Amino acid sequence: ATASLSLAWPEPWQSWPDTQAWNDMQYQVDAEVFDADIALGTSEDFLLHTKAHVKINQDGLNAHIQDAELPHKLGQTSGDLYIPWDTLALHISGSSRVNMTAVMQRFGPDQASDWQWNQAVADSTFQLLWDPGEEQPRQASAELHPQVIWDIFVHGIPLKASQGTIHWNQASGIEL
Repeated sequence: ATASLSLAWPEPWQSWPDTQAWNDMQYQVDAEVFDADIALGTSEDFLLHTKAHVKINQDGLNAHIQDAELPHKLGQTSGDLYIPWDTLALHISGSSRVNMTAVMQRFGPDQASDWQWNQAVADSTFQLLWDPGEEQPRQASAELHPQVIWDIFVHGIPLKASQGTIHWNQASGIEL
């Protein structure tokens, strides 16, 4: 990562800031992140090969993830992260292109365990609100749409899907 720091402090090498300048002082750190592996909370999962632009200031951290590989070969993602310093809650939103076989094996409901996804690919959007002191996100949701025609088998019955949405919500589960 590379970073730069700028302070709004007139003539910093000449004198200390006066009280008003000190109270008004804000800072901004900009960083570029390349090929970083970033831990996902306290789990052993990581965003892999992450490319991002990060801004840190007196209010919090803002990160724009330009590209990252999801763990467990789920797919590729991009998105935004905001962490305000007063709560440290993680506000996460973004989009992904995911492998439905991997997604459903990892997160799918039991009633879909025998579905065959045949390498179906989905475009998705997601939102999370996660307090780092809690084991699970406070709120989480995602929508998945066929990226190409899905040629799947549901309980042995062939099905082709080119449109539609799979909604997932932490509170209510999956809805087709």
